[in-house]
This record gives sequence, C-alpha cells and structure tokens, in this order.
Amino acid sequence: MIETVLHEFTACLPLLLEDASWSDPVLSLSGSGWNFNSLSAWRLRNSERVLVGCSDSNAAEAVRRLIGQSVVRVFAQTSNLVVDPAFELSDGTILEVFATDTFEPWTLHLPSGRIFVASPSDLHAME
Repeated sequence: MIETVLHEFTACLPLLLEDASWSDPVLSLSGSGWNFNSLSAWRLRNSERVLVGCSDSNAAEAVRRLIGQSVVRVFAQTSNLVVDPAFELSDGTILEVFATDTFEPWTLHLPSGRIFVASPSDLHAME
C-alpha cells in the first residue's frame, strides 16, 4: 500500500513547508492542507553526505531551516523493503525516515483529504 501513498503524495507536489519542527521523538512537517508526523529516526542528507541526524545536538535547528523549502519528490527510502519514506526538497536536501522498531507510526494528511497512518508492519488509509 505504500505505493498508493507515494502515488497520491506525488500527485499533490510540490508542497511548501510552512512549518517544520523536531521535538524528540516527534518530527512534524506541514503546509497549507497537508502534514506529516513521525516518531521514527530520521536524517537529512544531500547527494554527497549526511548533513544532520535526529540525535545530533543541532537537529531541531536544522529542521527549522527547512521552512520555506518545497517537497518536490517523495519516494521509498529503499527498494528492498518499501516502508520508509524519503522526501526530496527544492534545494536538493533529502529527508530520510527510518523505522527502528515494528511499531513507529507516521501519519500523512494530504490536501486531497486522504489520511494515511503507517507503521513498518502495517499501513492504513483513512477517508
């Protein structure tokens, strides 16, 4: 079902990040008519290196600096086990989300009104 999430999210792109915060353990991203919230570990990277991870002392500041960027692409973080999302931002930064246990939910509310609630072991769509 993650393919459905990726397809529906992609249809809404680009999405402006109007708010972004990290208050351990919750990562929150949102904009007009959409939001993503996760309890999973995460990291920000570019094509060359990891920029910051959720355990770094400057993680909250790094997430706040995402405000004003747009999500331009969403994809499965790995093709081997398609459960963790990754978001490419307009400046080329990629936010990768990593499940570290079998129940770390994330939620995604799309401008279309679709709501997805997921954990690494299950995924549900709500109307």
